[in-house]
Amino acid sequence: MEEILFKNIKGIVGVYEKKPTLLRTSEIFIDEQGSLHYEKIKKTGRVIDCKNGVVIQSFFNGGLDLNIYMKNSENIIDNIYFDNSYLLRGESKISKELLELAIRRNIIESLLGAVTGTIHIGLKCSHVIEHSSKFGFKTLCGPIIYGENIIDKNEINNYAYLKNIVLNVYLNKNLKLEHLKNFIENYDNKVTINYRLPNSHLEYLSMLKTTGNTPILSLAKMNLIKGKIIISNVNWITNTEIELMKEKDIFLENSPVMSSYLGIGSVLPIAEFMKDKLTDKIIIGTDYFFEGLFQNLVTNLFIFFILQRFFYSSRAIKWNDVINMLWNGWQLISSEKYCIKDGCEPDLVLIDNINWGDLNFERAIFNSNLFNIKGIYINKKSYLNSRDLDKLRKEKHSIEGELISKMDILLTKV
Repeated sequence: MEEILFKNIKGIVGVYEKKPTLLRTSEIFIDEQGSLHYEKIKKTGRVIDCKNGVVIQSFFNGGLDLNIYMKNSENIIDNIYFDNSYLLRGESKISKELLELAIRRNIIESLLGAVTGTIHIGLKCSHVIEHSSKFGFKTLCGPIIYGENIIDKNEINNYAYLKNIVLNVYLNKNLKLEHLKNFIENYDNKVTINYRLPNSHLEYLSMLKTTGNTPILSLAKMNLIKGKIIISNVNWITNTEIELMKEKDIFLENSPVMSSYLGIGSVLPIAEFMKDKLTDKIIIGTDYFFEGLFQNLVTNLFIFFILQRFFYSSRAIKWNDVINMLWNGWQLISSEKYCIKDGCEPDLVLIDNINWGDLNFERAIFNSNLFNIKGIYINKKSYLNSRDLDKLRKEKHSIEGELISKMDILLTKV
């Protein structure tokens, strides 16, 4: 990899002295190993060259001040669980430092799970139980995907001391909705169902082909959208589904950082979608696999308090909450205005030090609803020129067009 030096930039978005800030620096240097340096400090992140200057979204600098809390981590984790009694009453007396540590150690899902209880369906149980028991909270896991060993009501009742139980259902082409329906009919109203939609358009198309319908409409057809419902990973959604959700008491969760980062995007611009369609029923989130790895610490703190507000307060998330979170957590910024409102136009995106399977990272430039990317530097080895980008952009538009076309055909039959 060649060394790269960015000059005449505006600064770096991140956490500095535990506060969200734009850390001003005039140069960013990327070495031969693909590591990013500024002000003689080695850090990693995403570089975006906007028309008003380069901005970095730095993912790893949030926890640098927490070394003092890492010396006795076991006691600190015990303290977090000890304070759960406050969370169960809807109060937060966990110190900010402990929350920051929990999130930096990639255990926020465990922290939430200790409060609410979690049930995972559609995943390999051994992995979920091992992950959960590591942090000492209760987890039920039933492979409803195969229709075997379905959890019954008595098992859920064993968790009656929990204020809420979240039933995570991972929707995919193999999920047997009839088995899911039989299971759901056996529990009481204390369970919140979190339907997690397919992440990518390829998964979505596969489910469309297998079931003959969109995931949300498939659930509605089976009368599985009732009670307390969260629908997560809302990246691909039709107007018909939006109208359906207006009639139901449904909260939508979207992870704009992850969507933008992986390029899975949205058919509808997420900002306008939230603002005009379902303003009062939006949860902004981050996928827990990304906690402490690719996300800004502030974003993780926001999702903790937003989820807490959802469970323990009747106050819905408003549009100004979303704007505030985007500003403090992950949003690209220009020198003066919110880019999400005014259309920041980056010239270059750097995705640095990524080794996560064989994901198709060239799609990471394609959140076309927010960005107009002209170049990308990926995984220390790929710089795409304008010709390459035009080709990839056409490929993406073709895939999106195929998806939307198939949705329209299916929806005319519903």
